Amino acid sequence: MTIMMRVYNSDTFGFFCTLLSILRTNTIDELFVFYNEDSALDKNAVCRMFGDSKCRIIFINLDSVDEVLVEEKCELINMALAVKKLTDSDRILYVSNDTIICGNISQLYNNDFKNRTIIARAQSIEGVRRVGEVVEKGQLFDIRVLLFNLVKTNLDLVTYEALPLVNAKSEQGFLNVLFKDDVLLIYDIEFNFRYSIYSMAARNGIEVGKINPLIVSFERRDYYYSNHIGRANEFCLDEVTIQNAIDNGLILIPYCFRDVFQVSLKVLGFWKQLMKEIDNNYYEKIICKSREILIGDNTLSHRKTMHVLESIKNNEYVDMGSFKKVKYYDLNRYVDTLESNEGVAFLHKIQEYAISILKGKKAKVGYVVYSSSEWQCEILFKLLEDDPCFENYIFVTSLDIGDERTRAELVEETFQFFDDKKKLINMYSGSADDGMIDEMDILIYFSPFEYIPKEVNISNRSINQLCIHIPYAFYIENKDDLRYGDTFYDKLFFRMIWRYYASCERDVEYASERQRFCGYNIRFSGLPKVDELINKSFTIRKNLWKVSNNTKLKVLWAPHFNMAKGMNGTFHENYRWFFNFAKKHNEVSWIVKPHPRMKIGVVEAGVFKNVNEYEKYLDGWQSLNNARVIEYGNYYDIFETSDAMILDSLSFIVEYLYSGKPQLLLLSEKPRELGGIGNDAVDQLYRTRANNYSAIEKFIENCINKRDVMKELREKFVSKELDYYGRNGMGASKYIYNELKKLIL
Repeated sequence: MTIMMRVYNSDTFGFFCTLLSILRTNTIDELFVFYNEDSALDKNAVCRMFGDSKCRIIFINLDSVDEVLVEEKCELINMALAVKKLTDSDRILYVSNDTIICGNISQLYNNDFKNRTIIARAQSIEGVRRVGEVVEKGQLFDIRVLLFNLVKTNLDLVTYEALPLVNAKSEQGFLNVLFKDDVLLIYDIEFNFRYSIYSMAARNGIEVGKINPLIVSFERRDYYYSNHIGRANEFCLDEVTIQNAIDNGLILIPYCFRDVFQVSLKVLGFWKQLMKEIDNNYYEKIICKSREILIGDNTLSHRKTMHVLESIKNNEYVDMGSFKKVKYYDLNRYVDTLESNEGVAFLHKIQEYAISILKGKKAKVGYVVYSSSEWQCEILFKLLEDDPCFENYIFVTSLDIGDERTRAELVEETFQFFDDKKKLINMYSGSADDGMIDEMDILIYFSPFEYIPKEVNISNRSINQLCIHIPYAFYIENKDDLRYGDTFYDKLFFRMIWRYYASCERDVEYASERQRFCGYNIRFSGLPKVDELINKSFTIRKNLWKVSNNTKLKVLWAPHFNMAKGMNGTFHENYRWFFNFAKKHNEVSWIVKPHPRMKIGVVEAGVFKNVNEYEKYLDGWQSLNNARVIEYGNYYDIFETSDAMILDSLSFIVEYLYSGKPQLLLLSEKPRELGGIGNDAVDQLYRTRANNYSAIEKFIENCINKRDVMKELREKFVSKELDYYGRNGMGASKYIYNELKKLIL
């Protein structure tokens, strides 16, 4: 068996684990290891892993691989071309470092190519970002395990002339386009098992035991490393295997594992035990050799950071300058080494130190916003604006998703939305004031997502800045599903923030159960934006609806952007029907409010070839005398003046319940699982499959005729579950304002 692998900077640990898993049940005749100088790869250690085996091992510096193509996304092709010159084998199997092999894979290796250049594992359309119309739905493949045909091959035909024709940013997308007609796909689940730490079933070994996979690919590399050994016994890497690897000279593993990745207490304890047997002199040498790659900073700086945190833990003096240099990323790594109760106590100590800096000064409050639709704080903003103890700033940022045009348009719209605010800073364009974010004492985030740019991401913020999360909407989806798992509320974001202001009491319970630190920072305030809906403190725009003497009903249609399998988006199933219905029925006035990311979603899902086609569709709505499209901005005046809503967007469900009006929830073929308050909230709604057009029409007819049999149920639910005014004796904005006021008094 001829195997090809590659090792980058901090991939060393994953490389050794993957290679160990292959060797456990397979015989390697030739191993080609591609590496870069930054990987600090111990070649002797690799050779020692094979013992007396006659395996031929070839190490190739990636910088020397300069064949037909030099672009980064062509690297796998270059590697295969290089191997082709050095082996007599007719095939080579590439295995990536976020994969482990659980059994004998000779069946895969000896597959008949059927005159194709590569054999790959099939990947569903939702698994990767769509790379263009040239790849047909359902035909995407996973590049983490690839079998290359070195005899009949089109690799030599790939030239620079082909590159402009391939519209793909990633290596995954590039290869999918390049070999779309020259790949043999494997659909067997034993070769295609994807292990997500977000899957509770997988974490408990249920899915693993049921499927008994031969190949396991881990989702989300950042979590793969930190959980790899913690899940060892579920697969093939038991502690004895790892211990033997250490004894054979894999000295680098413990250092990588301890200092690069966030690890659980259990796993950290295991590695501490192993490190006792490591020669300290050699260990220090490894640290010095690899410091820039492995910890992202020089060793001296890293040690200073750890020293500051140790000093705080031991109640020793720390000057303010040193304290401000510590980032939340460093703090999160540090608390991972502590027991749960000890970690909570230490986080409180850090926050108390940050609060002490605030006492008696005018606090600068920064709001991090990527879309006007997520803005929650109009009332809170005014309360702080009128208080001389605070100074408001709004930082308009973007998301690291979608194309440049879509991001720029969203930022521009958001900037215009806040045009009346005095201190407004455009982080997207890199204005002269974007460094102001470093001067903020308090930062308010509405989205917990990781694709917020690094300049404003909490990981890179200093620990003297108190970070707050006010969710942009009610979280009602199941965080235990494959996408999130119980780690959603145990991410760095939720661990490190000073306050998470929960929308309802059920969310407090749900999140607390899923956080290692037991929800120490969660408070039930309600959503500040709902204050406006209850108090009707918003302005209703003139001529909001296109109405006539014939108008009998005003309906808000709010489709979601994510149409992947297992998600709730249904736009692709009914967008034509809604438009045609609106054209035929002038007695119903419509406002179409698509999700702010719909421009990205419709292209990724293949509903439209590009954004221009989607915009033409919206223009068709705008041209109707009974319809209007409103993509961005506040929507409470729409809620207030509408008669009903039809939606598949989960974020609107609970908010619209406060209006008391009927909703029709359109269900996808396999709807996303709900959690927390979600299932009970949905029980108050009318529901139907998204392509059941007669049921949709019946709902509209009932609304026109004022038939609403669920009205009383909705009112009781709101009173029982959503009355935060009654629980706290005040609105959410006032509750948060009072807590902030206490910080500086």
